[in-house]
Amino acid sequence: MFILTRHWDVRLFWGVLPVTAKSYLFFLFIAAAYTIYLLIRTLSRLHRLPLTLQSTDKTDLSLSMIDLTNGLETIRQFHKLLFLLFGVFFTDEMFATLQGIRLSEASLSAARMDIFEAPTAFAFIVFVALIFLHIFQWAVAARLQSRQAAKSW
Repeated sequence: MFILTRHWDVRLFWGVLPVTAKSYLFFLFIAAAYTIYLLIRTLSRLHRLPLTLQSTDKTDLSLSMIDLTNGLETIRQFHKLLFLLFGVFFTDEMFATLQGIRLSEASLSAARMDIFEAPTAFAFIVFVALIFLHIFQWAVAARLQSRQAAKSW
């Protein structure tokens, strides 16, 4: 995997990114922190639910489980929004790169393959962040589903 063995200069990468990509990355990392907070809160609420129930507590537990499940669905929709926003910003980056190639044809120094480093690094960072968020959300959802299955017996 070439992209993992390549040395990335973070300051140089940050310098070549346009303002829209920088703002998206900033928003992505804030969204990742918020998602991690919500997932940790969901896990802690799940662990606080009682293991043994009285017959009167079943409706309270059912409402709590529904609330936790709805929270996870909201996080899933939020991740889909982040992915779609990434598509918009990456498309903008690629159009800017292609325009740079077209404009460089008129100059004496033609564009080289290095021109694709910034959009590729941008895509790599965003996909890695989204993968980690998805894995964490998936683990919490699996734990919640196993807890629901254990309570239904």
